[in-house]
Amino acid sequence: SLPQALKSGQWYTSAADGKTAFVARDDIAAAIAGSLANPAACGVTYTLTATNAGPSDAADVVLGDILPPEVTFIEATSPDLTCALDGGIVLCRGGALVAGAAVSATVVVELPVGMDPGPIVNRAGVSSAGTPDLVPDNNEAEAIVDAFINADLRIQKSVMTSEPVAGQPVTFALDVSN
Repeated sequence: SLPQALKSGQWYTSAADGKTAFVARDDIAAAIAGSLANPAACGVTYTLTATNAGPSDAADVVLGDILPPEVTFIEATSPDLTCALDGGIVLCRGGALVAGAAVSATVVVELPVGMDPGPIVNRAGVSSAGTPDLVPDNNEAEAIVDAFINADLRIQKSVMTSEPVAGQPVTFALDVSN
């Protein structure tokens, strides 16, 4: 019945010659996770994941990551997709994503030295140029990473008076470094 076909995501249309044709539908969803990398490296690693909930295979899948303006792109890698930076957006392209499958990409960025602490919002999305999506509302995601400033303060105290005498002033030197 028509309501069952609509629920299942398998839609059919009538052609002029009286035959019924299948129209593929899919549900691809995006997820993004961000984590601070080694603080000494001032880096953030984002993992982008696209999942196809089906029922059809999704053709020409593209994961896109709009990089925050505060960061510097380092690299993007994926075992299944080809990734490249294009004007501040990382695009990871692949072929078909079969129903029930997922693909992922890792994007590494660097935080600038001297940046103000606070949240960095990264937005990503997924699309399928060749297949309509049943649930387009779940095709975008964001990750918020709280950037903070690290310091490694050190102090060294030295006696400057060569032969201190009780009751007399003593001079000390304090060296502070970060």
